[in-house]
Amino acid sequence: MMFRSTKAIIVGSIFAVSSIILSWALLADSSPFHQDALRPGVLRTVWQILNIPAFAALVIGGPVVAVIVLYIQWFLIGYLGVIGLSRIRNSGESKI
Repeated sequence: MMFRSTKAIIVGSIFAVSSIILSWALLADSSPFHQDALRPGVLRTVWQILNIPAFAALVIGGPVVAVIVLYIQWFLIGYLGVIGLSRIRNSGESKI
């Protein structure tokens, strides 16, 4: 049980940090992909749709609040994903 929660926290943190890096790469003016991002692409549009809570936080609270909301959103997705997948995998095992 302890291993599962530790693994979930690590995966959730990796999801969260990766989402911040991906957001910077796709959306920021200082990104090396900024010139490519001037033309709206499918990946950029999908990423913006997936992060509607963070964009709402950007409008309401500013950039710091948006990064915090983005981190929490993707941490929870990674954390709950690992917990859910491990429960599905363990449900097929017999408990003797």
